Amino acid sequence: MIDWVMKAEGLSFRHAVERLPTHLSPLAAASGSPTRASVRSDADDQTLLQQVIAYYHDTLKQSPEALAYLESRGLGSAEMIEHFHLGFAKQK
Repeated sequence: MIDWVMKAEGLSFRHAVERLPTHLSPLAAASGSPTRASVRSDADDQTLLQQVIAYYHDTLKQSPEALAYLESRGLGSAEMIEHFHLGFAKQK
């Protein structure tokens, strides 16, 4: 999703994350802000990417439905999930 926003709007990674709706932005969710994510201007893209990966990875690990889906596809190994930092984005 972030990649699509980057390409569609010609934005950097950081600005694409800021453009995402609040319920999709891990940074906004972490800050408790009801508005769009606010990213410190001195944060580099790599740090931001790691935050996004960690958010979706944690979301996967806390979602029984997503874990059951992976298991049904033969991808339920906890080692694999950790190694590849698999993630899950909830739909509202």
